[in-house]
Formats: sequence, C-alpha cells, structure tokens
Amino acid sequence: MLELSVAVIIFLVAMDLFFASTGITKKGLQQVYEVNASSDRDLKTTVEIEGQYQVTGADIVAMIGLLEHLDAPIFVDGIRYSPGIHVDDVDLSHIEVKMQYTEKVERSAYGAVRLIIYES
Repeated sequence: MLELSVAVIIFLVAMDLFFASTGITKKGLQQVYEVNASSDRDLKTTVEIEGQYQVTGADIVAMIGLLEHLDAPIFVDGIRYSPGIHVDDVDLSHIEVKMQYTEKVERSAYGAVRLIIYES
C-alpha cells in the first residue's frame, strides 16, 4: 500500500511540473509573437538601412566585386557601375583605395536597395 501511495504522489508531482512548464512555454511564445508582430518581415537588410556612412576605397572596390550578385547600380564620384558587371571588366583606377568616401543608399518603398552612391 505504501508503494502505491508513493507512486501516486510521484505521478501528481510529474503532472504538476508538466502543466507548469506548459504554461511557462505558452507565455514565452506569446511574448515572442508580440515582439515579432511589430517587425517588418519584408525588409531585407543587405546594406545599412538609412543615413550616410564613411567607407574606404577598398570597401568600394569590394562592393563593386559583388555587382554580379546585386540588382542595384553603384555610382562612385559620378561614374556608374551597372548590375551584373564582372569586376575584371571594369576600370577601377580612379578609386583611391585609402581615401574616405561617403556612402548613401537609396531604397524603394519595399526596402529593396535601388541605388548606392559613393562620394569623396
């Protein structure tokens, strides 16, 4: 009889722990849902979102190297580099590698990058 009462007590404790952990999990998931509900799931951050940033010429050369994979043109001091171009087909001699440039990113209404401008 003693073994049966111990087994019942262990069963009740296990059930209590199960229901407590289920409630905690539900509260945690609800909090995550509330936080994520306010975020924009369509916004893809490929470059900084807004504002102007200082970059070096080496960063610009690296970004031009990625033009094969980008859908936005890059302007460096008024010279346009079109999307899909290979870095070996471009003259990069006018970009000073150690010089500081200001980067401006223009985005569409949906958050996609439309244009990247670098000015010295």
